[in-house]
Amino acid sequence: MAADIVENEEVVKGAQQEPQLPEDKPEPPRELLADALRKDASHPVFSKGFSPTLCLELGGAADGDSLLEQAALTTRPVCFLSRSHAFRMNDHSSLAVLSDRINCFLPRLLNKVDVLLLSPDSNDQNAIILPFISRLLAPKGRYYVLLSAEDKPVELCRQMGKKGLVSREVISKQCGHGETFSVFCFTHKNK
Repeated sequence: MAADIVENEEVVKGAQQEPQLPEDKPEPPRELLADALRKDASHPVFSKGFSPTLCLELGGAADGDSLLEQAALTTRPVCFLSRSHAFRMNDHSSLAVLSDRINCFLPRLLNKVDVLLLSPDSNDQNAIILPFISRLLAPKGRYYVLLSAEDKPVELCRQMGKKGLVSREVISKQCGHGETFSVFCFTHKNK
């Protein structure tokens, strides 16, 4: 009789357990950066009087998808159109340029870049572009970069501060196996 009770309790316990759902698929860091761009674009403090004309995205996905285009199109009512057509309809242009360095563009881009974006697929290029960021950004320009704790964001913020830039965390999220990613925006200090 006691064996029957124990056996029945085990059956009841097994029946009460809910099936294990697979873990949520972690949001790719690339999508977190796109979310940060959308969030920043809709923030009244930062969108007031800011109408970017020159946006530069370094890195990117192998399929050629642009985070800047994704963010721009999802904040506009014409997102059902193709990207190039949507940009034309909104009187904007988008041009993809393949280059392994920014050096060839530096003279023409100095103090003119309104939005500079370093795609998470190319964080290793951060060290290459770091010395140029403050010179590339227009007076109201913004530099967005996605960082993990491994990337030492506090150290990067200090380095950028020495170059006359201030930082703020736009968005932060725990992705995947407990790793937290944050998107930082760097701008020139107000004079």
